[in-house]
Amino acid sequence: MPKIDFNWRIGGRAGEGIMVSGLLMSKTFTRGGLHIFTNTEHPSLIRGGHNTIRIRASDQPVHAQVDTVHLLVALNQDTVDLHAHELPSDGGVIFDPDVVKNTGNISCKRYPIPLKQIVQEVGGTPVMINMVALGASLALLRYPIASFEQLIKEQYAKRKGAEVVKKNIAAARKGAA
Repeated sequence: MPKIDFNWRIGGRAGEGIMVSGLLMSKTFTRGGLHIFTNTEHPSLIRGGHNTIRIRASDQPVHAQVDTVHLLVALNQDTVDLHAHELPSDGGVIFDPDVVKNTGNISCKRYPIPLKQIVQEVGGTPVMINMVALGASLALLRYPIASFEQLIKEQYAKRKGAEVVKKNIAAARKGAA
């Protein structure tokens, strides 16, 4: 029996960094020694359409997803509306209470985190809300953030520069705090 076996999902509008978030979390889990199975739900070709990515991570090899999502990151109301039924009573959902107004259909733990406010505090851009949410995800999963920070450097240093790396790491750390 696996000691670690969970499903994590992030959802939001196309253009909010959903695919990059999934890539970073996948690499974080695999570099930490976990096996993963990743599923992208037909990404919208239209900016603003609904996108999700789901990652199953386990200390044993995995070959498929399961229906349950243990931790959902909802960057918009649509994600809650479309995926709340996947959450078990001991699961959780991370959301910005200024964006997601209706969580009445959720019977699990709610983690309201002011994602946009935190991004503003670190001087970041709106797309960095995903970094705050990813930092919070790692903290809730009790997963070390150090390898995630290294991946941020690898992902953004050459293309975006040191300042973007610094702000993304600051956003992730604030999310994890």
